[in-house]
Amino acid sequence: MNVITVAPGVQFSIIAPSGFALLAALWETGQEMGRDLVITSGTDGMHSGNLDPHHAGCAYDVRSHDMDEVTKSVFVDKVLAHFGTPIVNSGGYVTDYFFGWLENAGTDNEHFHFQLRHGKTYPPSNNGDNVQQAVEEG
Repeated sequence: MNVITVAPGVQFSIIAPSGFALLAALWETGQEMGRDLVITSGTDGMHSGNLDPHHAGCAYDVRSHDMDEVTKSVFVDKVLAHFGTPIVNSGGYVTDYFFGWLENAGTDNEHFHFQLRHGKTYPPSNNGDNVQQAVEEG
């Protein structure tokens, strides 16, 4: 069984419903691919701005340096496939509600970034009975 660990200093002061969905997708993908994963950013102060989805518990960064180029591409696609068929858009992959990409590719700060798409609410609800988390347009 593979595990998800967190890098030193990573915080989870809030986990929105979309954040739990992302964590579940990361867990399932790690199991499917036989990989341990390391979350390198949660709600910690690594990102700036009040509209940052990290601060709202709607985004996570994951270590990529231990993967080859093919595995990196497959990983992003598999994580997002838990939410529908990912399509390429804006330099990353999107589904109706989520976005992911390999940020800072080829640098020392390279990592995967996954988040609830800006302007989206998750979980989607027609009747308003569900607890929802929205990320505002920045």
